[in-house]
Amino acid sequence: RDFIDYMYDGVVISYDDPYIRNLLGRENSVNKYSMAIKFTPLKKLTQFLGYSFTVGQDGTITPMIHFNPVMFFGTIHDKASGHSFARFNELGLRYNDMIEVEYTNDVMAYVTKPNNSYNDQNMNINSLCEFPTHCPSCGSELVISESGKNVRCPNLDCPERNVARVNSMFK
Repeated sequence: RDFIDYMYDGVVISYDDPYIRNLLGRENSVNKYSMAIKFTPLKKLTQFLGYSFTVGQDGTITPMIHFNPVMFFGTIHDKASGHSFARFNELGLRYNDMIEVEYTNDVMAYVTKPNNSYNDQNMNINSLCEFPTHCPSCGSELVISESGKNVRCPNLDCPERNVARVNSMFK
């Protein structure tokens, strides 16, 4: 994939013979005579540098994962969404951990933490990063959802939350 000048994440193969196409037909909106093949995502190892946290329009706190820059198709990536409180806990990152940045569907970087000897040694050096207990924007105490998957700022007047609401109106 590195030798082609444009991004692609797979190919679709279809029968060209009208008889076979007609024989296989369609089901709902799916051509039964075609098959999509997705390629393995591109992956690069880099070093985890830390988190920042954003506040969404509904108050949801999203961790942003910062890392040493990696390049995919000429685009430099140095951060990726940590998605949620649950994903933050699942990753269990420590400063300087080696992470794998995967270019998923050729549109966004997705972070995983590989099991390797470097991270095993780093466990003895650095402690786990902690999720904030107070809103990074207004300082209100954060609330964990009943499911434990998300954390929210309950303050309806939170400045970053208000900016996110206004920003959403113009999209």
